[in-house]
Amino acid sequence: MFRSGEREFARARPGTRIELIPGAAHLANFDNPAAVTDAVRRFARELSPAR
Repeated sequence: MFRSGEREFARARPGTRIELIPGAAHLANFDNPAAVTDAVRRFARELSPAR
């Protein structure tokens, strides 16, 4: 139920990306902190200007 509207949300907002964290539930940062950190770093790199 929690993810029921994610595809519609993503389609309505260009540039949206859905990240699924393996082995994680509602508190993904506690369930799989390394995967969450990797996802946040990927996102931050996309925001940063190229060097």
